[in-house]
Amino acid sequence: MLVPELLLEKLQDLTNENYKTFKWYLAMKMVDSCKPIPKSKLEGQDRMDTVSCMIDSYDEAMAVKVSVAILRKMNVNNIADDLEVKFEGTPKGGEEEKLFHLNSCLCHWTQDMKDHTFVLL
Repeated sequence: MLVPELLLEKLQDLTNENYKTFKWYLAMKMVDSCKPIPKSKLEGQDRMDTVSCMIDSYDEAMAVKVSVAILRKMNVNNIADDLEVKFEGTPKGGEEEKLFHLNSCLCHWTQDMKDHTFVLL
């Protein structure tokens, strides 16, 4: 799953009231190395727009870090934990393309090996 999809999934797990609180925290400094997102950018934004805004303001990894910090502040630890665990399993920095290439090579190799017979010595 891509990071934007993962963030959207977790925001969809929030009630409307919790989502409103989440956006309120985004306008505050939650992580030392991140500037708050201006309230004007968050007003009227739905969950998809908020994910896009977070990724535009931070990179994907930092958007996850900020989201986890906010979710913990809100005491929604089950969603924060799930986000962390799922993020750890997502490919990063071009890994998705590398995995696709590796899988493709493996498929071709397996197909080529079908035509060969191996003899055990």
